[in-house]
Amino acid sequence: MLDHVFDGSKEFPLLNVIAGDFVGLTWVLRELCAYLNALGQNGMTTKLLEIWADWENALRDRADTLALAQTFYEDIGHSVILQSLRLAQKQGMLIDRKMTVSPGIKPHNDGLCRMLAPEYSSPSPGSHFEQISGYKPYRLSDGRVIGVAELISETLDRHFKAGGGPALPLDERIRTTAESVLRDAGLRLQEPFVTLHVREAGFAPSSARATQTRNADILAYVRAIRLLVKSGYRVVRMGDRTMRQLPEMSGVLDYPFSIAKSEEADLYLVSKCAFHVGTSSGLSLMPLLFDRPVLFTNWMPIGDEVWSRRTLFLTKKIRALSGQFMPVDDVRAHFPSLYRPEHMVAAGFYPIDNTPEELVGAVSQMIAFVNGGGIHQCCSGPVDVSVSN
Repeated sequence: MLDHVFDGSKEFPLLNVIAGDFVGLTWVLRELCAYLNALGQNGMTTKLLEIWADWENALRDRADTLALAQTFYEDIGHSVILQSLRLAQKQGMLIDRKMTVSPGIKPHNDGLCRMLAPEYSSPSPGSHFEQISGYKPYRLSDGRVIGVAELISETLDRHFKAGGGPALPLDERIRTTAESVLRDAGLRLQEPFVTLHVREAGFAPSSARATQTRNADILAYVRAIRLLVKSGYRVVRMGDRTMRQLPEMSGVLDYPFSIAKSEEADLYLVSKCAFHVGTSSGLSLMPLLFDRPVLFTNWMPIGDEVWSRRTLFLTKKIRALSGQFMPVDDVRAHFPSLYRPEHMVAAGFYPIDNTPEELVGAVSQMIAFVNGGGIHQCCSGPVDVSVSN
């Protein structure tokens, strides 16, 4: 398939010769962008991203379909990227092309992937191979070049400001199945509940080292959980069975270890929560498809936030090797999108997890935000909660 995809480019002949292995090339581009950012060479990174975006745009422009990489279906957060691509095409931000995915791919959540699924068929010779990459840029119809996080943020912001309903409507089968198993697990669905997801390494062990800065300790959230319960919310801890179990607490459902754990309930919970408390995990992006308020905690990478009019952020603190803390705005401006340990070492700093006290403060502000309507009247980027170092 890839021989056809890259055949005969007139605009970028050298890149297309190099691109015999498209996945390998995107890996090289991603690593180069990351190291340039780590060295503070933002101007060079921007230029490289523009060349990358124009090259892929030229390929998409000649293609009749987009052949989606398997990675769109391997992780739940990648499904959010897929839906954002579809919205971007519908909104005229990107070239509108039919999407296909090769048969035989095993999805992470069958129900979700059925709702999102483009046509399952063998890609045609005229397909463009659409790959996911951490630094991947998109050239929009208005001329701007933006990254994946910005694409998700802008497409969902446009969708909900235009009065659109859920960006991923749940079918009746998912709703009825989920409600049945959750009631059996003791969750009173008539009462407000908050979903919580704290990323750990177990779900994706193959990338555990590279993404370790995005993880956090669930036990640091115990005091914040108790504040939520005291404030009248039930708390549903999300995740999978590789995670550390919570201690027994009143008003808390450790859902991954309950009889309710199912693909249907995964979707239902993030679509119906009063709000979500999460980290920089794929699951914590899912509530955004349903316009649910989200408090992102321990967020990494700084400068790559997926924001909405209903989000608040508590990023990890960044400490320079000299021992001084760096202001979040300085990290966003000069060292955006770094999260892999080797890139952060090259930049001369490392992340510090949120303390239990900071998490309590952030949750308190989120409760006030939601009780006040839960919508920023003017928002064009991430809004940070206020905590003291």
